[in-house]
Amino acid sequence: MGVESFAHAIQTISHFSVGSMLSSLGYYMVLAGFGILLSIFLGLVAYVVIKFIRRIGEMTPLQFILFMAAFGLGLIVVGTLLPG
Repeated sequence: MGVESFAHAIQTISHFSVGSMLSSLGYYMVLAGFGILLSIFLGLVAYVVIKFIRRIGEMTPLQFILFMAAFGLGLIVVGTLLPG
């Protein structure tokens, strides 16, 4: 039942129709767990972004140029992987 609940919750999340497809407590617990993990992840991302923004002012020009190049390459990779 555990793997089935997990797989069903993943399928439900991918279809964005939570109320109609979930029927047991296990499914709701899996969704609640995903919600908790998502909120922790978003909090950590916000913390890292704020810390990084503070460090941009301390960068040398060469470090800033390297950062911008890496950021540009990252955007290219993400744009390539996203479905069109």
